[in-house]
This record gives sequence, structure tokens and C-alpha cells, in this order.
Amino acid sequence: MRCITCLHPFPHLYTTHTNASLPSGDNLRLTRCERCGNVADKYVEHDFVVLFIDLVLVKLGAYRHVWWNVLGVEEEGGKGDADGWMRGGMGKMVGEDEELRLC
Repeated sequence: MRCITCLHPFPHLYTTHTNASLPSGDNLRLTRCERCGNVADKYVEHDFVVLFIDLVLVKLGAYRHVWWNVLGVEEEGGKGDADGWMRGGMGKMVGEDEELRLC
């Protein structure tokens, strides 16, 4: 799990609090990043439609959410790796300190 803004690693992206007085019973509290101060992954509480629209609009945070927090790609030797695919075009899109290029 990683922050979608600065890619700082986290053990969890949210905490669940049980509250018997609420009909749903549980509350989620999103984790704030210690490094950048933003919510670690805002897409945890968004619907798939919002995520899909942000993927179509090529928003870097949406791609980082899918790559790091849904697919669960972990680092190997300091670079993200999934059988070499990360070294290709997707790696430039979601990797650390890389600029998003559409060309």
C-alpha cells in the first residue's frame, strides 16, 4: 500500500471504527500521509465509476491507486517490477519521480 501522491509506503490505507449507534455499524478513517500530508489514497472510498473516469482522464493518482494498492505490486531492488512490465511504459506513468508523458 502506498500514498498515491508521493508513493510513501503504508501498512494500511484506512482504519475501521465500530460504532453500535450507527445503522451501518462501521466508520472508515482514511490514513494521512506522513510525508506529504495528503490522504494516502482517496480512491478507497470512491465508486468504480469515479475511478474509471479518472483513468480515462489519465490522472496519475488513479493509475497509482490501481498499480500499487489494487494490484499490489511491491518493490524489488528499488524499482517496481512485475515480470519486467514496470520497466515499460506503465512504469513511467506510475513510477517514483517520473514525469507523465502522453507522447
